[in-house]
Amino acid sequence: GIGNALVDSASLWHQQGHFKPNRYHLLMAALAMQELHAMNFPQAVATKRKEANEKQREARAQLDRESQLDRVIKKYDAAGNGKLDSTELGAMLQDLAGGEQPTAEECGFVLYMADASDKKMDGFIGRNELETAIDIWSGYLGHKEEIEEQMQQYDTNQSGKLEVDQLRSLLTDLNGGSPPAEEEVQWVMKRADGVAGVKTGGVNKTELRGAISLWYGRLDANSWVSRVFARVVT
Repeated sequence: GIGNALVDSASLWHQQGHFKPNRYHLLMAALAMQELHAMNFPQAVATKRKEANEKQREARAQLDRESQLDRVIKKYDAAGNGKLDSTELGAMLQDLAGGEQPTAEECGFVLYMADASDKKMDGFIGRNELETAIDIWSGYLGHKEEIEEQMQQYDTNQSGKLEVDQLRSLLTDLNGGSPPAEEEVQWVMKRADGVAGVKTGGVNKTELRGAISLWYGRLDANSWVSRVFARVVT
């Protein structure tokens, strides 16, 4: 660096008899070295500082999320036990749906899937499960209109679920008119039926999107469908 060069030059001139540095000259050279060192701050130190700042931002964001979740729990927790039962959850889902009351099937679907997310099922939605519940419900609402149209088309006996023959018709249409093999129909049925906690012998409305995704084999790792099946289907 320049500071080192100053010291080296002073030393050389002193040896040649041209210059006799005193303590002032050496002090100024040392100060120059410190200033240059500060100007060229080591990249490793700068990287560590950046990483520390990023961790602080993440920690603050996490605290903000937890604070928001606490407020949501407090708003709907009529019993005051720090968690939501099916009725309290239903009130929250209704607000998230813009006032449309969820069916018992829809409420049970969200409750079961979110409750199962931490592998500690107790029939309630705690704070650590609340974000999952909101995520699942939001994803479901985003496909609800399409799901209802498909149920209306293929649930010919209006049982509220697609039985084997009806599921086969759906998969045939999804397959461009080519009927799937029987083992394929049974494979989809076995994995989709009961994903919401109760096996009904068919694919109900809350299970339909998962059944279609299973058929296509296109489970997006970031989609709500993938998260649902990752927790339940082995």
